[in-house]
Amino acid sequence: MTVKLKDLKVLPPDHPIYREGFKTYPVNPSNNKKLHLTEVRPGMSAERIKKNLLKALKKNGIEVKDDK
Repeated sequence: MTVKLKDLKVLPPDHPIYREGFKTYPVNPSNNKKLHLTEVRPGMSAERIKKNLLKALKKNGIEVKDDK
């Protein structure tokens, strides 16, 4: 699977997901492979969130292309 950076969208700072935070969890992974998770907390900058999510995608074996 490949993800293009230009396809990633950042929500506005007033979106509820930033105020409340969220955690990601695997749901019945098909290949029983250990998944690397990431956490987004209120107060994290958009750049830090993006960096954490990209790092988790890479750890999970997803190729990320920078189309700048």
